[in-house]
Amino acid sequence: MDPRVICVLHLMSQDVSREIPIGELARQVNVSPSRLRQLFKSELRVTPSQHLNNLRINLASELLLVGFVRIKEVRAQVGFYDRKSFARKFKLTYGVAPSEYRKRALADKYPSCDTEPQSL
Repeated sequence: MDPRVICVLHLMSQDVSREIPIGELARQVNVSPSRLRQLFKSELRVTPSQHLNNLRINLASELLLVGFVRIKEVRAQVGFYDRKSFARKFKLTYGVAPSEYRKRALADKYPSCDTEPQSL
């Protein structure tokens, strides 16, 4: 993989909640923004912004499964401030809304907690 792409990947993964402008990323590896987009497309088949969104959504999926942090807090931690945009991108990736994703994952992990209480 191109070392410039590796460097940008590292910069992105350090703090996914931070929106780093493409120009700043390109300056870090001494290329133009358009050249950086080309490098990403040829190496990863996505643009830098698409890759950052993928990182954010993947991290959000992990955070939804570790404890009972509110979805809006998860969304903010990964850098999505628009609820609809986050929900749409999450659903595109995982096929369900974040709340349903958490519900299904917890039901799989703790099946006895998903059942209705039995009457005596």
